[in-house]
Amino acid sequence: MPDTNQVKNVEADGKSSKLELYKLIVTLVASVLIPLMIFIVGKSIEKSLKDRELALKYVEISVGILTESPVPETKNLRNWAIKNINKYAEIELNENVIKELKTESLPVAESISKSSRNHTVPSSPRDIKYVVISDSENPSLSSLKNMMRKGDVRASYHYIIGTDGSVEKIVDEENIAWHAGRSNWKGESNLNSVSIGIGLVHLSSSNGENWLNLDKDHPAIGPGYPPAQIDALVNLLATLTKRHELPLESILTKQDIAPNRRRTDLQGESMETVKDRLRTLGAR
Repeated sequence: MPDTNQVKNVEADGKSSKLELYKLIVTLVASVLIPLMIFIVGKSIEKSLKDRELALKYVEISVGILTESPVPETKNLRNWAIKNINKYAEIELNENVIKELKTESLPVAESISKSSRNHTVPSSPRDIKYVVISDSENPSLSSLKNMMRKGDVRASYHYIIGTDGSVEKIVDEENIAWHAGRSNWKGESNLNSVSIGIGLVHLSSSNGENWLNLDKDHPAIGPGYPPAQIDALVNLLATLTKRHELPLESILTKQDIAPNRRRTDLQGESMETVKDRLRTLGAR
């Protein structure tokens, strides 16, 4: 019969072996598996952070693209930017916002007067001889103003008029706005220096076709102009012609001063209607 003390010693040795095995397992987990898990989790977090950083960069680039005024050459780029914002930003753009972003530029914080360099301060008082009216090739006042905020555009008007008749002054009349471009009228070039420029929110079109693919009943699509916009134009012209003592013949369009460039600015019957209304207001 086995000695009781021997049995107890065997049991103690067994328990000790199991304890040592447990210790070995714990040591293995602590020294190998836990660091491995931390490494795997860390890599996952690192990848997540890098993906988030990349996503934010895509959003930043896309917002920069969408603050530019829409032009035919960047149509596909704007669509790409809109998709990026929908994919990577924390908010999803609805259909109305997407439709608007295709034709409008995102607003920027700074004001035109502070950020724009799109005019010249003359060294001596200007001799105003003409008022030049142009289609701005923009579908809204906000789009037009955002366009003029960009220093590389090198374009501006003294006044702009929206389709709803809203009038905004952009450049002081004593300064030279950059609206006439390559122009000539009765042997006189550089019309910018001797004229006041008015930009109409309108896309040049003789048949309703337009590069932005806006609906033909959009108020900024030609060949006609909304009555409210024409009313505002007539009132503004009456003020300008009186202030600078200008005859009706001094009211020109971009079509008049740059006939070799493809233009469909206010002309023909529409222009005659404007001048007839000015005559009723006393203009000569």
